[in-house]
Amino acid sequence: MREQRPSAELLRCRAQIARLSEDVEAVAVRRGRDRGESWDVMSDALALSRDRLRKKWTLEIFDRRMGRRPSPPQPLSTNAGITVFIPQQRPPDTHRDGTPETDTGPEPNGSPPTYPHPSTPTQLLASALSYLQRRSGYTLRHLASDVRVHPSYVSRILNGERDPSWEVTAGLAVACSADAADLLPLWNAVHHVATPSPSTPTQAVNLYRAVLRGLHLAAAAPSPQAICEASDYSLTTTDIVRALNGPRIPDWPTTQHLVLALRGRPADLYTVWQIASSSPGTEVTTISAGAFG
Repeated sequence: MREQRPSAELLRCRAQIARLSEDVEAVAVRRGRDRGESWDVMSDALALSRDRLRKKWTLEIFDRRMGRRPSPPQPLSTNAGITVFIPQQRPPDTHRDGTPETDTGPEPNGSPPTYPHPSTPTQLLASALSYLQRRSGYTLRHLASDVRVHPSYVSRILNGERDPSWEVTAGLAVACSADAADLLPLWNAVHHVATPSPSTPTQAVNLYRAVLRGLHLAAAAPSPQAICEASDYSLTTTDIVRALNGPRIPDWPTTQHLVLALRGRPADLYTVWQIASSSPGTEVTTISAGAFG
């Protein structure tokens, strides 16, 4: 004879299954965001709108649902498959360097144009985050909700008035569908954290690209033609595309001109460039013939 269970028991089972389903959805969404997966892809899988899914699973809602308390910083997996470990940072609002750095390393070959002073580390990081916010189209309130801070704090970060923690920096990058690894060199410079020396040429190549991508974001992702013009045509668009995207590593003069055009400090990249350019199988291209006229 068929077992007859009370309807209330069946409904309790249904409620439990629904709670578990919601928990799985919450974890999957936050996992996807930590990996840099887009809201569009995940919302399509759930047959929800992008905005509805974002509002449904903010960090605050997720933490409240999972009953999670603040925990020590954990490694962050990035789009590039690189695990970024959150470094120790200096105390907030101390030793802020408002003086532009002028050390650019060995002078570029040829007759370089007169570049403006490099931006300060705080200016570069703020500019990169500000560009990502504009590109994403999200309001400050929306991003602040994602990273669990006040909108006014996000505004001060984007204006260069506050130096954010790595957790907030990475959270803003992920919320804007960007790779947090590209911001780590900029963040390290702001907080005076020495970037670990690459132990292999492959790591050096990855770091070399990350530094250039970070500077590129800080400059609001200008086109190769715009960078070419900023360098007073010391670089060609081919030089710039190769430097930013690979697979080749440009020579040091090309690297210097590119970093200066993006208002960075070439000296910060010199050691990494040396290791990266020595990678077996890595072709080092020289600056294009006739680039100096």
